[in-house]
Amino acid sequence: MWACQSLVSQIKQRQIITDGIPTAAFQVSRAKKGTSLAKEVRAAVSEYELPLLDGTIHDRTIFAKALSDGFTSLDTDPNGVASLEIRHMAKQIIEGFT
Repeated sequence: MWACQSLVSQIKQRQIITDGIPTAAFQVSRAKKGTSLAKEVRAAVSEYELPLLDGTIHDRTIFAKALSDGFTSLDTDPNGVASLEIRHMAKQIIEGFT
């Protein structure tokens, strides 16, 4: 999470001079099922004072497989769990998360 510090600082500086633009949020991704990583990340990002999107993108082999084939999980398995996670994230971004 320390790697985010510089980026978050730059985003916040830009938001000050551009009336809140760009909007930014965190998304927990590459989480391993059965671990507490997602919970730990959620606690860590709270100090950055940027929103955290609801839901988690889990580390799934379909992402690597789809990428190596030149596709996305939405192309490869549109009704699969990975695609549902991606759609959930996209919906929050499209509808606005602030």
